[in-house]
Amino acid sequence: MIAGVQSSRVLGMFGSSLDGMRRSQRNLEEAAHGIARGELSPERMVSLIEAEGSFKANAAVMRTADRMVGTILDTVA
Repeated sequence: MIAGVQSSRVLGMFGSSLDGMRRSQRNLEEAAHGIARGELSPERMVSLIEAEGSFKANAAVMRTADRMVGTILDTVA
């Protein structure tokens, strides 16, 4: 039963991090399009940097969840 609870949390982390990566991608595209239109503002540049950091953080969560799935499978098997 413990493995079942852990695995559902890990699967939730995959979904959450994937959603976060998608949000980061949308924010990046929005900022990039604004810059391409000539809207060179500090806010646009900060948005680009934030989107990059957010994407990297969510990717790290996904890698951790992937490692946890391997650990759970090793424990159950």
